[in-house]
Amino acid sequence: MGTNILSTTNRQANEGDAADSGYILTGGYSRRFGSPKCIAKIGDRTMLDLVAGNLNEIFNAVYQVGKKQYGELPFVQDISDQQSPLTGIVTALKHCPNPWAFIIGCDLPNVDKPVLDELLKSLPDRCQIVLPEVEGYLQYTCGFYHSSLLPLFEEKLAMGDPALYQIVQAVNYKSVPFGDGDKFINVNTKEDLDKLIG
Repeated sequence: MGTNILSTTNRQANEGDAADSGYILTGGYSRRFGSPKCIAKIGDRTMLDLVAGNLNEIFNAVYQVGKKQYGELPFVQDISDQQSPLTGIVTALKHCPNPWAFIIGCDLPNVDKPVLDELLKSLPDRCQIVLPEVEGYLQYTCGFYHSSLLPLFEEKLAMGDPALYQIVQAVNYKSVPFGDGDKFINVNTKEDLDKLIG
């Protein structure tokens, strides 16, 4: 791919053009949650605000991607009515001016700067995806995706085949192991939210 990602010790000078945009996926139905998860509150802040705050510590540009805008965070409209993470990822990659886009679900409020730093410094030049791995499971909606994936992702989306885990297994990806699963608690239900708050 020819994109050389240098050490995070010199990120500001050398990596700004390579990975400087973060995209928060908000486009799901939130059926199990019962209402839009991104506006659910933890304390006095919404999950969308919390995730955006974490991303703002690393990236110069942070956007929400979905079917409608929530709050004042810059918004990118999904390119398709399909409800799938792949829709949001394709939208983000088409919008992103950099080779790498960081993608994260709005329901991952504990992914903080140390996690993001670890993923960022793991960016290689011969890989198309960098994802966290927790207890043997890849976190598909929390990672870096390279723009070279767009043709394949657009083809899969057009075919109505948006199963992200299957697509990722078929491309060149790198997993980054994390021992602290609490960083990747996924808020799918209001019970999950109560546990996170408690």
